[in-house]
Amino acid sequence: MLEATGGKFNMFRIVGVSHYETIHSVIIAELLNPKGSHGLKEKFLEAFVRQVGITNFNCSCVSVEKEFSIGDGRLDILIKDSTGRNAIIIENKIYTGDQDNQLKRYDEWASEKYGKDNYHLFYLTLFGGKASEQSMGGTELEYKTISHSKNIISWLDECVCISAKYPLVRETINQYINHIKQLTGQDMDTMNREELMGLLAKRENVGTALSIVITGNNEDFRKKIIHEYIEKPLRQLATDKNLELSHFNVSSDKKWAGWKFKSNEWKELGIGFTFYREGRKDLFWGITTFDNKAKEETKWKFFENQSSPQWPCGTSPVKEDYRYWHAGTLKKIIDNPKDFTDYIGSLIDAILEEAKKRGVEL
Repeated sequence: MLEATGGKFNMFRIVGVSHYETIHSVIIAELLNPKGSHGLKEKFLEAFVRQVGITNFNCSCVSVEKEFSIGDGRLDILIKDSTGRNAIIIENKIYTGDQDNQLKRYDEWASEKYGKDNYHLFYLTLFGGKASEQSMGGTELEYKTISHSKNIISWLDECVCISAKYPLVRETINQYINHIKQLTGQDMDTMNREELMGLLAKRENVGTALSIVITGNNEDFRKKIIHEYIEKPLRQLATDKNLELSHFNVSSDKKWAGWKFKSNEWKELGIGFTFYREGRKDLFWGITTFDNKAKEETKWKFFENQSSPQWPCGTSPVKEDYRYWHAGTLKKIIDNPKDFTDYIGSLIDAILEEAKKRGVEL
């Protein structure tokens, strides 16, 4: 079907746009710019302003900046009106993780530059995910999440209508829409679902796979990628050590997601790995119960943190390489699954050895 309709042909995919957030930002900024080469003046910007719910923003006389430097960072897209007192800021995230205090720095700069109520800060991701605590610097920020999968596609659909009499502009936008739909798993009318899931499972498509794991709203895709790249190697590790992998729940980005290893020979305890914070952040490990009813005598100190009913021996964070599962961490795991499973295996061995020394029965 794809070959018969020419659906595989897409210049944005061919030139590798999906791998570069800066190029996506350049494309969006060009369309938003009333002085852009599209020749439709402020019409695309007006459509965007309507799409994201902004009122009282004069689109007729603005400047649009890309990679605008603010000293300790760069704004992906900055749109400011002719008065210099109102602005729209767009931070575009597709594959890269947040920087320390990134959104906080942008907000502080905008507040000082334009005043508290005179700017709109948007956090654009593939699926409308929230900024991390790391980016917000532990503070509450006023910003709005928008997504490529809904907001940008809806806006571009309107741009297609606006550019109906401009065929080159119209068809270029149509190709970009199709490209975004491919990135966000919405092109089921042109690609068989199983075919797409199979493609995502291939290592060369790790970029798209990562975006779906991190912020995707398609549960089937997330499960497929996590199953192929993370769950399968961990299950093999469990088999190699005569253990069983249970309670595997890394597909969820909620607090306490994680997994456990257990054995039929162990009475009431297992070896657990859990994320202490939502968004697959702060991975800790330790000896865990399955019913929060560990016997008092099983509580021994081998870990950094204090014990609890669920973690009778305490817990420790995993090493920094794997503690926070942002895009870079996931890519590291997918690129080198053996390094990851070898490390997890070493922690299991350490617990078993320590338990043996102390005469503790798991």
